[in-house]
Amino acid sequence: MNKLVLAASLPLVLLLSPPAVLADVCAAEGEVVLTDPEDDAGFQNVIPVPAPAGDIYDLLSLNVAATPLVKDEDRKLTFAIALVAQQPTPFMLPGTAIFASFVDSKQQVRGVRVQSDNSGGMSFFSYIAGPSSGAGGSPVTDGRFVQAGTEVPAQPESSYANGVATIVVKFKDVRIKEDGDFILGFNAATTQAASVSGVGGAAGTMDTMPEDLVHTNGLEIPKCGKKSAGAKDAEGSVSDKSGTHFGGAFGLLNLLLMLPMTWLRRAGRPSAAKRPDAAL
Repeated sequence: MNKLVLAASLPLVLLLSPPAVLADVCAAEGEVVLTDPEDDAGFQNVIPVPAPAGDIYDLLSLNVAATPLVKDEDRKLTFAIALVAQQPTPFMLPGTAIFASFVDSKQQVRGVRVQSDNSGGMSFFSYIAGPSSGAGGSPVTDGRFVQAGTEVPAQPESSYANGVATIVVKFKDVRIKEDGDFILGFNAATTQAASVSGVGGAAGTMDTMPEDLVHTNGLEIPKCGKKSAGAKDAEGSVSDKSGTHFGGAFGLLNLLLMLPMTWLRRAGRPSAAKRPDAAL
């Protein structure tokens, strides 16, 4: 593809973002795409649940990491959702869920989740998000609800321990292209099911990132070659976030714009043989 066409086709938010975001996702710890303050857990943002009980719902951050593109191997994405709770052994209250959702390049909302059943047993899976019922307003699709029949089991290395829910999925299971793709925004939340005898039940949010669950912070998932993000940083191609940096799509666009100026300067410059000082 023509490089100028490629640069023009990228979302504006990615053209203007620093290229470090495009490389850190290849590091083992991944890229922090969302953060949230402590001590803000509460049922439906109405009933506060203070620490220490609230710590098992209190979100801190979402990291996303990608494995390298390797021939004949399934590429994987790791979503690490950190909470305040630091229990050393896996434990979730019955009816609890911890999820992150994202918008793929085709505008489909997908999610990854760890869900506990009525006895506290945990399952890890990816899914297509379903819309809300629209009660009290228009239906929204923000990852809270799972479209029935779309669940795909996560990879065996998924876990929940020491306050971090780690959900590992294959690129193909969440329909992300393995040769580099865009994720257009993220959110995350903890939920708790509640029921009243003779009335029914519901699952309410306990903490959200961001507070309104709007998907934010788009990210490009690069191929992640043999060079690690640390190696690139050592070369100065990752750590430099100045406006004159020539990494990423923004740098490519700048470089293409400057090439004609450079050519004109060289065209008007005398050769070494013709310069007055050439014989000195």
